[in-house]
Amino acid sequence: MTLGDLAADGAGAVLGAFWAAWAIPRALALLPAAGPRAAPAAPAGSSAASPPAPARPRPPGLFRSASLVSALTTLSRVTGLARDAVLAGLFGAGLLLDAFFVAFMVPNLFRRLFGEGALTAAFLPRYRRLLDADPDAAGRYASAVIREAAAWLVGAVLIAEAGLLAALALGLGGEKATLGLTLTATMLPYAPLVCGTALLGAIGHARDRFGPAASAPVLLNLGMIAAAAGAALATGDGRTRVAVVAVSVVVLGVLQLLMVRRGVGPVRPQPAPGTPPAGEAASLPLAATRRAMVPMILGLGVFQVNTLLDGLIAFTLSAPADAPDAVFRLLGFEAAYPIRTGGVTTLTLAQRLYQFPLGVFGIAIATVIFPRLAAAAAGPGDAFARVLRRGLLLSLGIGLPATVGLLAVRLPLARAVFERGSFDAADAAAVARILTGYASAVWAYMLIHLWTRAFYAQDDARTPLRVAVVAVVLNLALNLTLVWPLGAAGMAWATAASATGQALVLGWILRRRRLLAALSAERPALGEPSPRRFAAGTATGTLAMGLTLAAIDAASSAETLNATGLLALLVLLVVAGVAVYGTVLLAVLRPARAAV
Repeated sequence: MTLGDLAADGAGAVLGAFWAAWAIPRALALLPAAGPRAAPAAPAGSSAASPPAPARPRPPGLFRSASLVSALTTLSRVTGLARDAVLAGLFGAGLLLDAFFVAFMVPNLFRRLFGEGALTAAFLPRYRRLLDADPDAAGRYASAVIREAAAWLVGAVLIAEAGLLAALALGLGGEKATLGLTLTATMLPYAPLVCGTALLGAIGHARDRFGPAASAPVLLNLGMIAAAAGAALATGDGRTRVAVVAVSVVVLGVLQLLMVRRGVGPVRPQPAPGTPPAGEAASLPLAATRRAMVPMILGLGVFQVNTLLDGLIAFTLSAPADAPDAVFRLLGFEAAYPIRTGGVTTLTLAQRLYQFPLGVFGIAIATVIFPRLAAAAAGPGDAFARVLRRGLLLSLGIGLPATVGLLAVRLPLARAVFERGSFDAADAAAVARILTGYASAVWAYMLIHLWTRAFYAQDDARTPLRVAVVAVVLNLALNLTLVWPLGAAGMAWATAASATGQALVLGWILRRRRLLAALSAERPALGEPSPRRFAAGTATGTLAMGLTLAAIDAASSAETLNATGLLALLVLLVVAGVAVYGTVLLAVLRPARAAV
């Protein structure tokens, strides 16, 4: 890659770094610091001379934790965009990269559903409560969960590998199916490795160590870039190149696991001298963890299921590479293929672009606030509702401008990041069209992460499960309906529509149960902006930013600009958007602060 290419790939870092440095520290002022939890009362008749359990060290503040997670997630997303830009330039939008991206979705689905989803969500609140009451019991609980999860995941992978190898031996499907099955079988062992990494990361989160898990994806991205570069230098055969990258994923999964294990520390630390023996709190909630996981798999993983469905449908309904004018036939129905070869690649790259703000901010907010919601759920009064409301304001304060900003910069962003090598201007324009659909619901994706964790902190996995099932069915129906008139972009709009409905329904249920405080529930603390004023500032700032970016876009011509012009336009749009939004938001908030 040239110096200009590297500069273009780093353009996303301008948005991420600026927001991380400006928006999060100010918005986090809305979130209260976690106070010390009261020590459990001694049972009646117990000796007053019994040594107390060793106190946990004071955790870092929410500002520090969220800033660390946001910074590392920003680095992860930037290196992820660079990785995808390298792969797109090397392979282009064609069969090889289509098959690779579909195959890579399978272990990533395991990671989202189990590692970062159901298993972590069921494990973390129980582990945190045990860690406060009895650290030794918490260590034994974590060890038991890791052993059981490893057994189930390895067994599932072995069964899946046997099925994939049988399908390959029987010669099911044509060239496209064979390539997809081969790459899936190659990368499937990454699934238990990345799930183990995520589970160790959850242990670190409960111990207020957010760095190791947040930095693990950076290792994967840089390793895949190195593998792709090495394969490009070693051979000119495309299939060999993509096989090398697939094998590197598994090797890097092992390295990720080892790195996070070292950063988190011993799963079961040695008890400190004088620690009392395990008592009532030592009963390990393994059965409760298993029961909670089943509904959580769909409740937290519906977004990833929708993404996988998008990829599988696009892969199935894309025209064969050697016969682009072929006709699709099913049950007597004939029609032209709605998606050209390379549709999975353009769909996946569009997902990467809208997942940048989602990963940097939305997931970071949900990750840091989840332990606080779990603690507030056991606390008195309306603490849970107030913490959740502040999470809502923070998510919307970032999600709404991110939605408008992505819509404004979609074409120059897609061209600047991906247009190089075998990936041409038409491919980049296709990414921009798909991004329009996905970007329209960035705010909803952020809220889904927050709402779902709020239910889980209340030990309610059934409600998000029911809503998730409806969302999956709606997404599938819209996928199969919109793909014919809109092509791959139809699946992006289907995902956005189902996510919007899911976010609105979950929020309505939380408000109805009085688990979400109203915007005017109480007077703000000294020096804090009122929730209602913050919401008004977010809406006004987003509108002003959108009008500004629309005017700049209308005066430019992103379709005809060269690489240097694209980079200049992209930087101008990002800086102008952040400046206008920040200025208006602060102007709305300032009168409240001045009046105090």
